[in-house]
Amino acid sequence: MGLFVKNNLKSFIVVCIFFVGIFIQSCDNEEVYINEVSANEYSLNLKSPSGEMIASDISSLKCELAIPIAEGFEANKVFTITDIKYLPLETGFSAIISYITEDGYEGNIVKTNNPSFGISKDLVVKTRNTSTRLKSGDESGGGGTITVSCKKLGSCDCKVTAIYKDGITTYSCGDCDSCEMTVEF
Repeated sequence: MGLFVKNNLKSFIVVCIFFVGIFIQSCDNEEVYINEVSANEYSLNLKSPSGEMIASDISSLKCELAIPIAEGFEANKVFTITDIKYLPLETGFSAIISYITEDGYEGNIVKTNNPSFGISKDLVVKTRNTSTRLKSGDESGGGGTITVSCKKLGSCDCKVTAIYKDGITTYSCGDCDSCEMTVEF
């Protein structure tokens, strides 16, 4: 009797692992559909002026940005990256990535690995630690990357703007005062 229970338990565990694997695979397939890459996106420059790549390829960049963009809308959004502009940093990068959603909303998000930045003082700012641990500057990948995004709280559009002066970048949400900035690291 004990051998019968033991074999059934093993079979049950194998079946559970199989179904968990199918579930995880179906989530991956859905994510790939959401993050389809357009022909124009393939032509975007992922290399910053300092020579650092902001992502290994456009598809991985879209996957990386999908969650912060969805959190800004409080729903998953299909989006297309339309432009990438870089601040003229000597080391590291600060990329302002513009996108348009499937329903026509135009927004942007910043991806940076430059820790020398400030935030406009008149903003509501949320910070979110999305990494399991922060890397030190000695480790591969520098000190990690940071995303900066703006969410509208009122009727005006909120887009991240950057001013680079005296070696420090200051981010704000443009001219709108009904915005909330999120900084994820």
